Amino acid sequence: MCIRDSLVTLLEMGKEGLKELLKERKELYVYAKEKAKEIMAKYGESVIENVDNKISIGVTLSKLVEASKKDAGAFGAYLYTRRVSGVRVVGEGKKTVCGVEFKNLSLIHIC
Repeated sequence: MCIRDSLVTLLEMGKEGLKELLKERKELYVYAKEKAKEIMAKYGESVIENVDNKISIGVTLSKLVEASKKDAGAFGAYLYTRRVSGVRVVGEGKKTVCGVEFKNLSLIHIC
């Protein structure tokens, strides 16, 4: 979407429309996070609390990785092939690049 389209959308919505949209997003975030907690608890996983991020929800995948005998990147690939967007999967492990050790370098970002 280009800047012009964004501007036209915002002008069409108006100040009150934008406020309502932001309010709805906040309510849906709380709902989605609570549902994620319920679902993840059912599988022995948890939601990662991050008070500084008010838009993303992180979850652990340790039981999934353990049960599947694959790394978290395989789960990222699974989501990608099913056209799930906006997901980031961070695998555990260390990698050394030019003598510098990086922890959890295997980030999979699906746009």
